[in-house]
Amino acid sequence: MECMRPVAVRDLVVRYRDVVAVKGVSFDVGRGEVLAIVGPNGAGKTSVLRVLAGITPVSGGSVTLCDKVFRSGRVWASNYVSYVPAWPMADPWARVADVMAASRYGLSRAFIGLGRDDREAVLAAAEELGVAQFMGRFFGELSSGEKKLVVIAAALARNPRVLLLDEPTTSLDVRNQGVVVSVVRRLASRGVAVVVATHELHLVTLYADKVLVLNKGSAIAYGDPGTVLRKEVLEGVYGAELLEVGGEGLKVFLPRVQR
Repeated sequence: MECMRPVAVRDLVVRYRDVVAVKGVSFDVGRGEVLAIVGPNGAGKTSVLRVLAGITPVSGGSVTLCDKVFRSGRVWASNYVSYVPAWPMADPWARVADVMAASRYGLSRAFIGLGRDDREAVLAAAEELGVAQFMGRFFGELSSGEKKLVVIAAALARNPRVLLLDEPTTSLDVRNQGVVVSVVRRLASRGVAVVVATHELHLVTLYADKVLVLNKGSAIAYGDPGTVLRKEVLEGVYGAELLEVGGEGLKVFLPRVQR
């Protein structure tokens, strides 16, 4: 199914019982665009992703995924959305090949075994993330960074129209951070809409077309990275004095440490 309008969120509200986690947030992600959602812990980043993934119900506002509008209830979009949580889990005694294969479940009416298309998709994704070498190993044997690469590869194996990544570069070394950032840009070039929730501000300008800054569930700023990633905006959101390094097109914000 072609996605002409992958993601459109209007006045989104997310509640957990009496707690409002997200209030009045709006944004769009078009085909081939990458949106980075940034903000402090508890800002609502993961809640937004979980709504788009169909895990958390929409409490208010509207969400459009691949041209279908969901105003309330759970969003079910497994045929065109892939979601990678910040701390992915899998059976530690499952082979990596099985973890990858399981990602293809639900893409057809029945799942009896891997067909040719399934095997090709799994292998292509494993090679793209550099985890083909792990296919015969137990998931529990891998390091935290290797596990992260495997679950991102599994998400890619679904050939999603919308890819949701929560802290995809956390626990990765510098090389593999580069691998993930490069994969995100390649997916965008193929028309995939990507939404990334991240604390890695130094990487955002390398891959994001748009940035949404959240704080306490509200949108503080939204637009292109050059406009949104400003020292005064981020200091107000994080409540910390920051040191800005670099210039236009490549900004890095570091905490100012008292010595």
